Amino acid sequence: MHTHLHVYTCTMCICVHVCICRGRMKESEVVKKTSREIASDAQFAGELNRVLSAGNLQIRRRLKKIATSSKGDGDEEKSDEKDDEKKQKLALESFYNENCVGMVEIYDDKSPEHVFKKEAKNVKGLSSKLMSRLTREVGAMMNGLPPGIFLRVDSKRMDVMRAMIIGPQGSPYTNGVFFFDIYMPSTYPSVSPKCKIITTGRGSFRFNANLYTNGKVCLSILGTWSGPGWEPRYSTLTQVLLSIQAMILGVEEPIANEPGWEYEVGSKRSKNYNGILQWGTMKWAMLHYLQNGAPQGFDDIVKAHFWNKRDELLKKQIPEWKAAAESAGDSGKGPYYEENKISGTVLLNEMIMTTKDTTQLCKTHE
Repeated sequence: MHTHLHVYTCTMCICVHVCICRGRMKESEVVKKTSREIASDAQFAGELNRVLSAGNLQIRRRLKKIATSSKGDGDEEKSDEKDDEKKQKLALESFYNENCVGMVEIYDDKSPEHVFKKEAKNVKGLSSKLMSRLTREVGAMMNGLPPGIFLRVDSKRMDVMRAMIIGPQGSPYTNGVFFFDIYMPSTYPSVSPKCKIITTGRGSFRFNANLYTNGKVCLSILGTWSGPGWEPRYSTLTQVLLSIQAMILGVEEPIANEPGWEYEVGSKRSKNYNGILQWGTMKWAMLHYLQNGAPQGFDDIVKAHFWNKRDELLKKQIPEWKAAAESAGDSGKGPYYEENKISGTVLLNEMIMTTKDTTQLCKTHE
């Protein structure tokens, strides 16, 4: 069973309705001490530290150049550490703003292939009405998207897009990068966009009740669930992305989305479930993209994000996640255990094995 989020819009607000979808859910016993084993090994933090240190040299140079470019030619005084940090923060914000929306090759890119490519292939040419609407929306988004949301539009086909959403603070998805393939049907905006998550651990990991391993994103605004949905006059792609960020990836305890599990909020079982989601975030929404590279057009943003969050990840977030998982102890059954079934020993080995030689990352990004 799971909860589906329903979003509809009006001129002044976005209204969210929560509906309950009843469905079967297989249950099986969680492997004992899984969370404890995750928490007990500090090796992962060391490996991540090496990856982040090596993988972001180019971004570091670029941000430093932007940060120092504001100094006048006659300014020979060195800024103190706080000034440098402030300038670097402003430089990073500027970098994000300038790159929140971009035009890249997506339709013909095969790493990964766009989920909706076959469907888009059947459409020969875009109508003037669709082009006009997409031009307005993309133009508006170029002026700025909500923090943590980035969009890439195909340079030849504006109806084919890909988005990246950074997991909000406080959730088990914090600082992970999650990618979504988007297709704007020929009848848009009369119908909603089509959207699927592609950060699924190659179809092996379910991050949320509303994010399926087959990519389905369950939101009424997308027409993937019953209830108040897409409003052609007022709804926009930005609202879809913001709904995913806030209502799905922004939930502190996703177990609360499951009817019948609400009473577990704050319990050891919920903490254990969060621990599994946190591991999935580290493995598939962090290391996977640092190790293998992000999809076309997002690599610099991903590198800049993890470089900027390096201290937070290594000194605060990961240690806190491990401590929370350790304190949860054994917790019995949990949502989607069959889909996210893992062994503590195998899990730990996979964490170490997913990191590559950092010299390769240096060569790639020099």
